Amino acid sequence: MDDALRHSTAILALRIDSEDRLRNTRRCLVYLLSRFAGLRIIVREDGVEARVRELLRSADVAAYGDRVRYSFVEEHSEIFHRTKRLNECLKQVETPVTIIHDVDVILPVTSMLEAQRMITEEGYGAVTPFTNPPGCTDVPQWDADLLVSDVSTHDRLAVIHRNHFAGNGFSLFVATKRYAEGGGENEDFVSYGPEDDARLYSHTRLGLRYGRVRGRVFHMEHQRGVNSSPSNPLFVSNTESAPTIAEIMAAAAYCVHTDDVVEAVSQRNTPLTLCKAQFENAGAYVEFVEVLRRLLEASLHVASSPCANCGFTDVALSRMLNSRNMTLVTFRDERERKGAGSVTCDFDKDSCIVYLEGASDGTARVKRVCAC
Repeated sequence: MDDALRHSTAILALRIDSEDRLRNTRRCLVYLLSRFAGLRIIVREDGVEARVRELLRSADVAAYGDRVRYSFVEEHSEIFHRTKRLNECLKQVETPVTIIHDVDVILPVTSMLEAQRMITEEGYGAVTPFTNPPGCTDVPQWDADLLVSDVSTHDRLAVIHRNHFAGNGFSLFVATKRYAEGGGENEDFVSYGPEDDARLYSHTRLGLRYGRVRGRVFHMEHQRGVNSSPSNPLFVSNTESAPTIAEIMAAAAYCVHTDDVVEAVSQRNTPLTLCKAQFENAGAYVEFVEVLRRLLEASLHVASSPCANCGFTDVALSRMLNSRNMTLVTFRDERERKGAGSVTCDFDKDSCIVYLEGASDGTARVKRVCAC
């Protein structure tokens, strides 16, 4: 057991909406408590009845009870206001690092230790403990216990189960004091979507230095109800003020300080999953939009299959910059192209698709764009 997370507190705001979620909560607690002797955990449950209280009395969790602070709020609303519950947890944190953590998530020990170190020793304000690649591995219930009991199986599970792009959710390490001073969670986001992206937007825009730890995240699958999918009745109101792609791309420039779009997306993940514009000022916004425009113009002569309807026209560019749903596909050679994955924002607004290819000199070229 490693006590190197003694500077951190994991906050778990949850509602048990299925037996899958209850099992995942137990696994999450056992993993965190058994692997990290110094880690403290704050659990804030709401719902019609307390389900986690009994779980905390089970033998595999109770042994670490002195490091878990639990509370329950009776709530009869169908909608789980997670951002509000997280803020209630945040007020109780006494360590310099807070881990905003989903109960359905398991992370490699080394990734979590490095994320804490980046905050305590290098001055980062927020750190995501995984990257794309390798992304996220979805582990079904029948194999989820292995994630906790035998870390040597992690590599095998990543091979045999579904892997996909990892968005900005799952887990985020933040500098407690600076995060709280920045307002904590945005409670305007109620239940599902896209509060994870907004979290990064608001706080990095306020000056938090943001970084990532290269590695994988494991997600234990679970039944999805209104608080875990776009069926959330407040999903539309959560996303109606979503930014345009131009704003998101401007955010990318500010976050990663590069105009190499392929590198920004495939290595750093952040740019195309942010919920809000995240540029330093109006000048930075205009500058990056111009970078994107030049990128498209420079790609005209190499476009392999432009859309027959819109092609690479000013109209297409304008539609793309004003859309709220981009699917971005990146590849570096023909072999990668055949198995290329895509990134799709969850905004049910106008959409576009862009194919990018990385050149040998490290620059990016657009192979195809469709915005019609």
